[in-house]
Amino acid sequence: MYEFYYANFSAPAGWLLLMSLLATLVCHMMVLYLGMKIDNAVKAARAEVHDVITSHIAIKEREQLEIWRSGRKICTFIIPLLLAAWLVGLGRP
Repeated sequence: MYEFYYANFSAPAGWLLLMSLLATLVCHMMVLYLGMKIDNAVKAARAEVHDVITSHIAIKEREQLEIWRSGRKICTFIIPLLLAAWLVGLGRP
């Protein structure tokens, strides 16, 4: 008499999980790249001046590094939620 229609959340949650994993990978690669870029700038500055203040070198890159780290933290926070939604959606008929 009554028919229940369940919404299938596994497909959208699966796609969002995949996109979140890819976004985390991109953020992590950018963090590694900017870290290497900052290290190279510090080494180059120390080659010229031995007692240089390292926090004043590559300021734009350090700001970008913090932005990418924040993005990586957000993505890693979302991944378990999407994984749970995807697994719950797989159990639905």
